[in-house]
Amino acid sequence: MIEPREAEDLVLIALNKPVGIVSTTEDGERDNIVDFVNHSKRVFPIGRLDKDSQGLIFLTNHGDLVNKILRAGNDHEKEYLVTVDKPITDEFIRGMGAGVPILGTVTKKCKVKKGSTVCLPHYPGAGAEPSDSSHVRALWLRSEKAGTYAHYERQLKRHSAG
Repeated sequence: MIEPREAEDLVLIALNKPVGIVSTTEDGERDNIVDFVNHSKRVFPIGRLDKDSQGLIFLTNHGDLVNKILRAGNDHEKEYLVTVDKPITDEFIRGMGAGVPILGTVTKKCKVKKGSTVCLPHYPGAGAEPSDSSHVRALWLRSEKAGTYAHYERQLKRHSAG
């Protein structure tokens, strides 16, 4: 159970985190998300995005809410839309879903679903540079539980290289 808060005390921010910002609250970390948002109240990111990733992340000053969402025991699924600049074959999808060897271990299995070619804005440095700048191929990655987070970006890069 999460205790309700007075509306005027609650801070909930939806941020399109740009590339280069670190999803941490550590003061010593250069380009951290808290300094970037620069809110008058202490806020915490709900989850994380890698420094070289761009996307939606929520921040709040409600610590109980953060803990409830992120606690692995709550079995929340995580889903990612990944764009790539090469064809997505059935073999590629099977390989990603089975796990990929990285740094002496194999990443957790995940559900992988091929999307269609979609029209998305592309931001320099935000990922794959498609040959047609207005269209990229989409790939959905979903972990079964938040506690089984696999390093999908490294997994995708490693599997794409092979």
